[in-house]
Amino acid sequence: MKGRKGLSFARLQRWLRLDPIVLSRSLADMNVVECPLPHWCGKTLKEPYRRLKLWRASGGRYGAENAAEEALFRKVPGSAKNDAQFLLFLLREWDTALRWETAIANNDPDILRYLLFHPMTLPGFNDSGAHLANIAFYDGNLRTLKISQEEGLTRVAESIMRLTSVPAEFFGLDVGVIRVGAKADLCVVDPEALRVWDPEQTCELQERSELGCRAMVNRPVGVVREVMVSGRRAWMEGKYADDLGTTSYGTVLRAR
Repeated sequence: MKGRKGLSFARLQRWLRLDPIVLSRSLADMNVVECPLPHWCGKTLKEPYRRLKLWRASGGRYGAENAAEEALFRKVPGSAKNDAQFLLFLLREWDTALRWETAIANNDPDILRYLLFHPMTLPGFNDSGAHLANIAFYDGNLRTLKISQEEGLTRVAESIMRLTSVPAEFFGLDVGVIRVGAKADLCVVDPEALRVWDPEQTCELQERSELGCRAMVNRPVGVVREVMVSGRRAWMEGKYADDLGTTSYGTVLRAR
């Protein structure tokens, strides 16, 4: 609740949208994906919280949408008097059965374009590998190309360079270019499939037996047609090569 009530420097920061937070603290920004009450799915957490307050104000006469929701409202302790305490109650009650999605960054298109094409930035790096169960950032490079595509082939060419040869040069790696004798690490992208791709519609949870959990993935069908690692096809027309994972494809890269 820091900065959300009273008069303080933290409150001023919040009002100016300069408070040092990573995730939005507004229930209106949290879209329910899964929970034990199916009618919540596809809506924000702000809506059931509003109904809880109405249910309380009416003495339980109205506000709850059905008997299951009313049973949940009866469990909410009287000490839960704000949205933060309501969310904490849901986490204690449902634990991992409650899942929601929210935008944590890059939700302003103008600022995103400014950062992607700024000469002092290197797009293409993210920490999705550290959050396999709940973040699907793997499509960052494809999104960069999609955004570039809206501005024409010159911008696309610039983006390809910034995703390949520029970071390779920065880290002193002899990769990222197409020339005789270079490592044949290639990715073939279908420009039309990229143009019509809606990144928000291709995220999904998949059971990953090798990880022992469900994982968020984002695999736009048909956009990436082929991937080659050191001249060997690792991905072709929607499936991995048969020996991928058992046969060595690439090598450790050493900086010059």
